[in-house]
Amino acid sequence: MSKYLFFLAACASAQQWTSLFDGKTFNGWEPRATFSAPATGDWKIVDGAIYCGGATSGWLATTKRFGDFRLQLEFKGPAHVNSGVFLRSQKEGQPHQTGYELQIWDMQPAGYLTGSLVGTVKAPPADKIKADAWNAMDITFRGDHIVVAMNGKTILDHHDKQHFEGVIGLQCQPDQKISFRNLRVQELKKAARFPQKTLEDTQGEERVLAQRFLKETRTGLGGPWNIMLRSPEMSTHLLELYNYFRWKTKLPKNLMEEAIMIVARDWSVQFEWFAHYPISLKEGVPAALLADLRTGKRPASMKPDEAVVYDFTTELCRDRVVSKPTFERAMSTLGEKNVVDLTAVIGTYISIGALLNVAEVPGAAQDGPDFLPTL
Repeated sequence: MSKYLFFLAACASAQQWTSLFDGKTFNGWEPRATFSAPATGDWKIVDGAIYCGGATSGWLATTKRFGDFRLQLEFKGPAHVNSGVFLRSQKEGQPHQTGYELQIWDMQPAGYLTGSLVGTVKAPPADKIKADAWNAMDITFRGDHIVVAMNGKTILDHHDKQHFEGVIGLQCQPDQKISFRNLRVQELKKAARFPQKTLEDTQGEERVLAQRFLKETRTGLGGPWNIMLRSPEMSTHLLELYNYFRWKTKLPKNLMEEAIMIVARDWSVQFEWFAHYPISLKEGVPAALLADLRTGKRPASMKPDEAVVYDFTTELCRDRVVSKPTFERAMSTLGEKNVVDLTAVIGTYISIGALLNVAEVPGAAQDGPDFLPTL
C-alpha cells in the first residue's frame, strides 16, 4: 500500500461525502475580494462547472468552515493557467496569508509550482497540469498533516502548524480562465481529547459532581464541565466560584460579562465566546462593544465603567499587571470589593478558557457575531 493510500485509510471515517457545488447555483459559496477590492472575481456557472473568466481578481469561499477534511475536485485550464485552492483560510484578509494557498501553476517564478503551499513549502518540480483537460485533485488535511494527490499521483506530503480551521476557496486571477467541478468534501472527525461523559458514565465523587453540574450550570455536562469531571475536588471549588459570580457578587453583571468576553477574545476561546455572547447581550453589554472586541479593537464608544473594565482586563491579560492610573480609576469607579471580584473573574475565566483550549472544545457557530475570527 502506498504512503498516500495508507494515510487515507488512517483518516477514514463514517462521515458521508458532501457536495460543495450542485452544478447550477452558488449556494454555499460567497465571493470575496483579494488585492483588487471591491472586485470579487469573474465567476459564472458554465456547463455545470464554476468558471472564472479572468475579467477581475477575487476568490470564492465556502460559507462553512472546515478543520480536518478530505477534499476532491476537478479543474481545467490551459497549460500555464495560474490559480489556486485556498485551505483553512479566513474570510477577512488575504486568504493565502490567513490560511494556505494550494498552487495551481506550473510556471510560478519563485518555485511554488502546482501542489505547493505558497510561501510555506514547495512541491517537487514537474509538469503536472494536463492542458485543457480535467485534472483531479485529492487533498487530505488532518491536524498539521496535508497530503495532496493530482491525477492519481502524490505531489505533496507535508506537516505545518500555522492554520487549523477555516473556509475552502477557489482563486480567480486576471486574464486567467479556469473551471472547477465535482467539488466534494468529507469531514474527518477528530478524536476528542476528553470524550463526552454522561451521568451514567460517572460514579462516586464524579457522580456527585455531575449531578451538581446538571442542576447548577447552564450547559449541564457540556463545555468545560465535561473536562472538569476528571478532577472532582478541584472542580468542586471552581464550581463554588462560578456560583458566587453568578448569584452573589455585587459586581454589575454587564461589567462581569464584558470582562469574560475580553478574556475569551484574548485567549481565542470559541466556546466561551459562543456561550457568553447571548448572556452578555441579555445583561446589557452593547452589541457594538462586543463587535469591536470580537475583531480585536478597542470599543469606539464606552461608558466610564465599561472603559475602566476594558482597560483593567486588557492590561491584566496583555501585560500581566495593571498600571497605577488604571488601578486608581477602577478603585474610584467600582470600589475595593468589586476590583477584587473583577480580578478573580478574570482569573477564573482564564482558567476555564485554558481548560477549553487544551480540550479543543469548539463553539457551535461557524460565522457571525458569536464566532471569533482569527486575528
